[in-house]
Amino acid sequence: MIASDAPLSRNLRLGIGVIGAVAFVSASWRARVYARSRAEIRRIERDKRVSEARFRSLIEATAAIVWTADSSGAFVEEQPRWKAFTGQTTSEMMGYGWLEAIHPDDRAASLAAWRAAAAANTTYEVEHRVCRRDGVYVDMQARAAPIAEGGTIAEWIGVHNDISARKADERALTAAKEGAEQAALAKSQFIANMSHELRTPLSAVIGYAEMLEEDLEAVDPDEVRKDLGKITANARHLLELINSVLDLSKIEAGKDELYLEQVDVEALVRTVADTAAALVARNSNRLVIDLPSSLGEMTSDVVKLRQCLFNLVSNAAKFTSNGTVTLGARREADALVFSVSDTGIGMNPDQLARLFERFVQADNSVTRRYGGSGLGLALTRGFAERLGGSIEVESEPGTGSTFRLRVPLETPPDEEHDADTQAMPPPIGLAPVVLVIDDEREMRELLERFLRREGFEVVTAADGEQGIALARSVRPSAIMLDVMMPQVDGWSVLGTLKADPELQAVPVVMVTGARERALSLSMGAVDHLAKPVDWHRLKGLLNRYALTTDRRILLVGADDDTSATIEEAVTREGWILEKVGVDAITGGGISVSPDLVLIDAEGLAEVLPALRRQLGPAVPLAVISEALGSSERAAVAAAHADTLDGSDVELLVAELKEKLAELNAVPAITGD
Repeated sequence: MIASDAPLSRNLRLGIGVIGAVAFVSASWRARVYARSRAEIRRIERDKRVSEARFRSLIEATAAIVWTADSSGAFVEEQPRWKAFTGQTTSEMMGYGWLEAIHPDDRAASLAAWRAAAAANTTYEVEHRVCRRDGVYVDMQARAAPIAEGGTIAEWIGVHNDISARKADERALTAAKEGAEQAALAKSQFIANMSHELRTPLSAVIGYAEMLEEDLEAVDPDEVRKDLGKITANARHLLELINSVLDLSKIEAGKDELYLEQVDVEALVRTVADTAAALVARNSNRLVIDLPSSLGEMTSDVVKLRQCLFNLVSNAAKFTSNGTVTLGARREADALVFSVSDTGIGMNPDQLARLFERFVQADNSVTRRYGGSGLGLALTRGFAERLGGSIEVESEPGTGSTFRLRVPLETPPDEEHDADTQAMPPPIGLAPVVLVIDDEREMRELLERFLRREGFEVVTAADGEQGIALARSVRPSAIMLDVMMPQVDGWSVLGTLKADPELQAVPVVMVTGARERALSLSMGAVDHLAKPVDWHRLKGLLNRYALTTDRRILLVGADDDTSATIEEAVTREGWILEKVGVDAITGGGISVSPDLVLIDAEGLAEVLPALRRQLGPAVPLAVISEALGSSERAAVAAAHADTLDGSDVELLVAELKEKLAELNAVPAITGD
């Protein structure tokens, strides 16, 4: 038994040794794996600390506000840079508390942009205003990128950059653009007003001259002298307007010279009063001179100073009826202060703000009712500044206005000016403008020669693109368009013109060798002329779109004598007069389409609104009256009607002829 157990014991010891060795090896391997794992963990933690340190360094180094948010956009931990900029505490910014620092008007858009970016898993980008810790809102641009894990957003990392400088530049650019647009509009309105102001006296001059030429043999010398006097008066008025435009241009260019001399102030004021007396009395006003015992002398440009005072007095007289205009002056230590007060219609704050702007009147409705070009006060301020002075105004609607012109006792002489002069803008023509678009130079010259002979202004373009540009800048009364042109043909030009709301009403005549009249008319042309041009037919075509002299006046409510006087005057001017009673107006029974309505009737508060309802706002209305009460004046103003002085037959006829000349001064092409 003992001998047989020895191998078993030996094998048992050997197995135990093997097992021990295996266990030892396994333990050693696990120890090495554990050690390596611990080293990897320490490396990862070290890299993480380095990465976090780099991220913190980036946050501290950049001028932007860097922040992090969870997947829903909420702040879940303190954001140092956000806190430093906004002044929000940690508790205030947590969750969606950061929205409280966004301007209330921008919060909805910011949140909507965030939700859209989260839904699409794209970059969040928005511009909004963020409240700085001092309470000032700063324009910022926010950008955030999503950090995804397993295909879903785990968090956001974003920055806010200050863009206030860029926004300020954008606002300045927008303001400059709006200012330029307003200036362009103001100059357009000025040109419209000035064309009216220049055309009216010129038309009267032409009209009276033609009447003298026609009636030279039959008329007696006294009547000739009266007409010559009217021609002279209108010509002088036209010259004054042109001089005003030139004076304003000189002031703007800095080329207006001063001629200084010693001025007796009291004598100057009384001279202005004597000159303006008849003008003040025209509206039944009273002129009062308010001067102290002694004003002494001053050194100034007497012509410019006198013009300033006359402009102010005439302006006061124009806007005052049955009231008082007071011209005064007082001497201060180093200046003379002239004042012009009236008891007229006054002005509201909006009108006062625009009063001295060049090329602008206080209100377009005032222009329609009282006339004027808007140059008088602009020139007055320009002259006052040239004299080293200033002008100010106080006014209340319905109470009146007071202008104060302050001028130094010693106006300093001019410094030497450069000899260079600025180029003056080209004169504005009175005739309608026709745009000729044709690639053949000979054809352009031929059409231009014919059109100028017929009394039109002409501009030409050698191709379609240039023609479209000129049409938009010139706004012609009519366009003559060739079809066969290189690059952009006539059909394309016609389509562009008719698609433009500003140009679609301009009549277009196609002039071409192609026989496509039906196509021309279908595309919006008013007619089609084949080459070579039939000049007789072209002349007839132009006359078809010109204002005719066979125009109608509707006379409401005048007595027989007044009707006869008016009929005689308008018939000589080539107009047709039709008479109706007040009942036909208030009963809605107007059956004609007049070009002008004259009203000589009571009950203007009922008659004028009835006329406007039936005829619309475009038909001119003129009230014949000797004196109007306040309610009647209000009705006239509300209907945008003019007034004609009915107190004197000769004056009435003269004013009526001026009105007709204004409405039918020169041929004008229309699309009607």
